[in-house]
Amino acid sequence: MAAAESRAGQAFAEQRDRLKHTLGNLTLLAGSLNPALSRSPWEVKKAELLRYSQPGLSRELHELEDWAEREILARGEVLAEVACGVWRYPVGASEAS
Repeated sequence: MAAAESRAGQAFAEQRDRLKHTLGNLTLLAGSLNPALSRSPWEVKKAELLRYSQPGLSRELHELEDWAEREILARGEVLAEVACGVWRYPVGASEAS
């Protein structure tokens, strides 16, 4: 039983580490605020994001009760769609040079 719990804990930590630096989990903050919030609970982060993040970039996060894998992946998809709309691939450009 302990070995199975240990593997489950390790798998959770590995998944958290993979998601930590994905598009859906990132936002722009002042340099000193980012490390100060890095290990804070979601409720604390959410309040500080509302006060200090760029308008429009993180506002939708304030409606969320939880910040977990599902929310991170969903936000990543939305941000990727927005980015593709802003930075379009040139029409007629070849994929291979």
